[in-house]
Amino acid sequence: MASEETERLRQEAAEAEVEDFEAFWNQQGRRGVRLNNVFGVDVELPAQLPLRYEFEARAPRGEESTRRMLSILFGEEALDTWIERGIDAEQLGVLLLWGAENADGNRISLARAREKYHQRMNRAGEQGKAETGKNKTTRGGSSSKGGR
Repeated sequence: MASEETERLRQEAAEAEVEDFEAFWNQQGRRGVRLNNVFGVDVELPAQLPLRYEFEARAPRGEESTRRMLSILFGEEALDTWIERGIDAEQLGVLLLWGAENADGNRISLARAREKYHQRMNRAGEQGKAETGKNKTTRGGSSSKGGR
């Protein structure tokens, strides 16, 4: 029993020693995901989704926010290169979704990312139609009050 207690105390002392944060994470073996030939650019995602990306994703979206999000995942010049080489909106949306999912540890294929992209776009379209319908009703399109 005494040796178990001694071993426990030794273990606690070892764990209480000062650790190197970066060395710890480097030892975890986390590696990014690599994707070759995205309009001529080979990219490697970060091993984890950076907090900076999370902040950008929650901010109101505009071109600058989208550019920052893409540069966090794929590098500063990737978007401009892809635009020059003809990337379209669907491809960019799929690539951004694929990158965020994979960098966050959810390994998905490009095909699955495309499915998820279209599901999100369909939901957004349905919500937009619902909002448009609400606005028509609110503006008097089908009010029970009126001049019959």
